[in-house]
Amino acid sequence: TSVILLVFLFSCSLANAQTTLSLQQAIDLGTKNNNLVQANELEIRRQNQLKPTAKELPKTNVNAMLGQYNTRSFDQNFSISQGFSPFQFQAKKLLINENIKNSELKLAVTKHDIAFQVRQSWNTILYLTAINQLLVKQDEYLLQFVKAANLKLKTGESPLLEKITAETKQQGLVQIRKQNESLILSEKSKLKAILNINTDLTVAETSFLPTRLMMDTLSINQNPMLALSMQQVAIASANKNVEKALTKPEFMAGYFLQSLTGNQEINDKTVFYNGIPRFQGVNFGVSIPIFGKANKARIQASETEIQLQEKNTEYLKNQLNSQLSQQIQEQKTNQSLLDYYVQTALPNAEIITKKGTKAYQSGDVGYVEYLQSLETVLGIQQSFLNTVNAFNQNAINIQYLLNN
Repeated sequence: TSVILLVFLFSCSLANAQTTLSLQQAIDLGTKNNNLVQANELEIRRQNQLKPTAKELPKTNVNAMLGQYNTRSFDQNFSISQGFSPFQFQAKKLLINENIKNSELKLAVTKHDIAFQVRQSWNTILYLTAINQLLVKQDEYLLQFVKAANLKLKTGESPLLEKITAETKQQGLVQIRKQNESLILSEKSKLKAILNINTDLTVAETSFLPTRLMMDTLSINQNPMLALSMQQVAIASANKNVEKALTKPEFMAGYFLQSLTGNQEINDKTVFYNGIPRFQGVNFGVSIPIFGKANKARIQASETEIQLQEKNTEYLKNQLNSQLSQQIQEQKTNQSLLDYYVQTALPNAEIITKKGTKAYQSGDVGYVEYLQSLETVLGIQQSFLNTVNAFNQNAINIQYLLNN
């Protein structure tokens, strides 16, 4: 019984274990622990394992010729030969190296994408948490409204409608909070899947503020997606070299051992050979591609592939620059909105809240005007958080484009 109880308590402690992470820790964990990263690392290993294939030789030919090929007696001929093309070794080696580099760049792109996803999810969690804190604060004002409405109803200063309205608004806000909390849990589950962890996740940061960046637009050339696209050009060029190497001559070297049955004149003497293989020699050959139309077509196709990949790279670079310009412009717009909220709207919202609550409690304004003022304040504060969220998303997108 004691053992079972200990196991149960230990299991409960594991189930309730929490992992508290900062944003950088989450990015580091994701770029190490994510299954896609591990798959890309295996692909790099696989490409490296293909290095010995650069010097791959064709299959060795082993032949036997038995029968009356020389005399009426049963003779034997055994031969072994090997073909090879030294021109292909270097071309294949370069192609394998380019494929290895390509798989390494794919890993870099995967890590880059995961960091982008972590930042997005992280910002969303902070944004939803800030919204929740705002709703909690707004709920406090509505609870005061409910309390005041109940008090006025008891003293006969207000009708039942005011009390019902106050309670309905407050309960509606409670439901909105529950929905928002559900969104937070959903986003944390999404982040846990990216990080490939099973324990509960706690975000170390507690404040939701605009993210400031030091931007260098020239670093768009360091974007791993652009580097991967440029690598496709290098692979196409390496493939072309392999196709050209296939047009070069191929060589063959061999060795044979055979028998001869009968008399042979050796140094003016007649010697009888009884059919045991004892005569040997070597042979050499060269294969020349006389009909090279197919090879020429493949080389032309590989040249077209190079041009195609260059166009793709140019298109991608233009797209990245266009997206960067768009994100910078949007961030400037959001910065202007932030300045407005910080300097004007938020201070006014604070004044409206304090004066509106005081005026309602003193009876200077009715519940309709008070509700309108609360909704105005909530709208201003939510719009501010929405702008911070949009501003941060711009920053995340710019980081992604500039590979910061």
